[in-house]
Amino acid sequence: MGCDLLSFGDTELGIYQLAPAQVDLGGKKATFVSAGRLQCFVITEGGDLLSSARNEDGQLGLGDTQQRNSPTHVDPGGKKATFVST
Repeated sequence: MGCDLLSFGDTELGIYQLAPAQVDLGGKKATFVSAGRLQCFVITEGGDLLSSARNEDGQLGLGDTQQRNSPTHVDPGGKKATFVST
């Protein structure tokens, strides 16, 4: 069973979100979340893996170092994600 995902806090981009806001997961529900200081990973009900972060070191697994401010799909080798850790 999944749920909507809410977030709040300092985005380090000068945006201070003091009240929880819903995160757009493309209409899907979150089943697992792993968040660190500068990155976040979400697994959806269908096993999709989404990530967002500053990504300076390529830690999102997207093959680049471009910053992602909203959840972006990560291809875990054609498989469904079941667990992720930051």
